[in-house]
Amino acid sequence: MNKEQGPSGFIPESREVTNNERINGVSLRGSELARLFIPEDHHTTISRDELEVVATHTRKYLARKLPGSVTNTGGVFHVTEAAYQLLERTGGIITDIISASSEIRLPDTNPERIALATYCVDSALENNGDMSIVAPVCPDYGKDDQFYRFMGQRISPEADAAIRAARVLSPILLERGFRPEFVILVADTETDKPEIIKNCAHGDSDFYRAQCQASASAVREKVAQIPGVSVFTFEEFLGSAFHDYQCAYEEKIRQLMVRDEKFFLEIRKIAEERVSRHTQILGRSEKDYELTLRYMAQYAALGSLLRESADPMMVMNYQTPNRRFFNAAMNKHKELVLSERDALAIPVLGTMAHR
Repeated sequence: MNKEQGPSGFIPESREVTNNERINGVSLRGSELARLFIPEDHHTTISRDELEVVATHTRKYLARKLPGSVTNTGGVFHVTEAAYQLLERTGGIITDIISASSEIRLPDTNPERIALATYCVDSALENNGDMSIVAPVCPDYGKDDQFYRFMGQRISPEADAAIRAARVLSPILLERGFRPEFVILVADTETDKPEIIKNCAHGDSDFYRAQCQASASAVREKVAQIPGVSVFTFEEFLGSAFHDYQCAYEEKIRQLMVRDEKFFLEIRKIAEERVSRHTQILGRSEKDYELTLRYMAQYAALGSLLRESADPMMVMNYQTPNRRFFNAAMNKHKELVLSERDALAIPVLGTMAHR
């Protein structure tokens, strides 16, 4: 490997593109470059047009990051060899995720899909191919009529979904010269809600934490054979900051409900769809949308905390309407920010929990 290059020929951002690289590149039309991001057997709910938009944004982003690596002459793009390799690898990640949709899904929105592609570019150019993927999951809350009635020590359906997704995504990234590190976070987040602790842990916060730790240990044992996977609880990984951010977002959401009728109606709709689930969690009826807002705020809080990390991160999360609150300012309301960084999209990959 050339010492100036990162893994698999990626050019660090600090190095200029040489004339020799310009000469030895490829010349293709935009539609031909876009095919790198579209599976040959295109059977997906994401349209070809949407994927072409992702490809176009990625090409333009790479051209800004590496001036001279992508040039346009009369609608024909000349792409240096290393830049083409990076586009090919990024597109390959996207097409492979599409092909593995039973275990992992591309982000729900095109801005998040673009964020995934540009994250790949940044990882290659600036971080030597390192990637961090965070997967928040539930502890073992039981199921069916025992759901939230007594906590166990097993792997929850949400945690199992993260494990299966990591097992699929890891080789996809490794084969393209990236170095993924997965962090599975078991959510020991309910200690500030006495009704939930009473309902699922006999009112004993220490017992609740111990059961969350036991679930984390069960997950840790299951992922031992997957390279680069670590497991923590929220409290271990994020400390007290998570609840502080959660409270801040709950207050912002409540204020917006008063001022924005459309936003209020959306929250009411989600609350109505989850009445039985929230009643099971609380052991009583939900009041004033308390759990609905709480869980929205928790997702927004985690997204905000991940943006503050010195190393960029991606998220994997199971299917839930709250998943869009990781990018709350983009997906829900522009005022749902705690800092300027919260306006930036982070990639949110989908996992498939089987309940």
